[in-house]
Amino acid sequence: MPIKLNFEGVNVDGGGFEPWPVRTPVEFTISKIEPKIGRDSGKPYLEFEMNHVGSKRKAWSNFSLQPQALWMLKRLLLSLGIPREELEGDFDLEPRDLIGKTVYILFDELRPSAYDGKERQEIIEIRGEYDID
Repeated sequence: MPIKLNFEGVNVDGGGFEPWPVRTPVEFTISKIEPKIGRDSGKPYLEFEMNHVGSKRKAWSNFSLQPQALWMLKRLLLSLGIPREELEGDFDLEPRDLIGKTVYILFDELRPSAYDGKERQEIIEIRGEYDID
């Protein structure tokens, strides 16, 4: 038996979400952190999934675990309140300790993605509530 569908007004280019405000902190909470391996690079990274506070929208960001890129993850951890002295040498990151923490994401302007050409907003920065400067 056929399933009746109505595609009037349905745009194939996206889910119809309004863009995030540009370069304005948007509040999220960390909902999941998964270690992964890059499909092309074969190098490890952490994928952060974050839930928008006030809606059901989500955002994702990857943090490379390569030595030259660890500064980005360290900056986030500092802004989440982890003391600087704990991050000066070996550190055992326990992802579940970060679940539920508040982060603020700054988004760039909507523009075509280098990945697939579709218009997207790239994340410029993710910060916790503590100023690290």
